[in-house]
Amino acid sequence: TDEQAGLAEPILVDLAGKAGAAEVAKAGRHLRAVLDPDGEERDERADYGRRFLRVRPGKGGGVEGEFYLPREAGARLMALLQAYAKLRAQGDDRPLTVRQADALIALLEQKIVTELLVVVSAESLPTDPETTDPTADNPYPADPATQDTDPATQDPAA
Repeated sequence: TDEQAGLAEPILVDLAGKAGAAEVAKAGRHLRAVLDPDGEERDERADYGRRFLRVRPGKGGGVEGEFYLPREAGARLMALLQAYAKLRAQGDDRPLTVRQADALIALLEQKIVTELLVVVSAESLPTDPETTDPTADNPYPADPATQDTDPATQDPAA
């Protein structure tokens, strides 16, 4: 609302004189979350509703088109393109647009592998229950016939 904007504006203007753009943007997002808690979700739904992909046959048998991806999917695509459209070697004179097309082609040809890494701390793993009888949970107790029963090899302290 205009009233909420009136509250946030002087705070952000004051901060802009003291901080960089990233800090002002972060403060703006925080103020918006405080003043309009449902605003971010509403914007995400609207952003998702704008998604589209339009492709058509191009000259010579290729394909061309336009698209819009919502924020999260767009960030994933940008991360993929940044990772795989880098200059590969000295003398790689392909323009960025060609390197990005090559990255997309590699993805379509499944030359780019998606990796999922799950990190679990040892502290978060459950511990095994302690038992008082070590044979209680063992469905296969040691066979007495295979046990060493020679008194000369047994521990005298036992």
